[in-house]
Amino acid sequence: MPSRLPSDDLRVATLALVVGLVGFALHGVIPVLGSLLELVAFLLGLGVLALTLRESYRSRKKALGGRQTTLDESADMPAA
Repeated sequence: MPSRLPSDDLRVATLALVVGLVGFALHGVIPVLGSLLELVAFLLGLGVLALTLRESYRSRKKALGGRQTTLDESADMPAA
């Protein structure tokens, strides 16, 4: 029975996860630089969250022709 190898995308995502986990584990050892890196990572994550929410809001607004949705309409919309 041949073994199934993960796709390249899965390998890249797994490698990124491992590198990120090891990097964050190591940066905690460095006193001042570690704190600055934590702040940068937090701000980047917050920025990504803000951009995602903005894009979701714009796509819903565009789908309804620029008007606000009612409660009944929002229940019929697929989750973003």
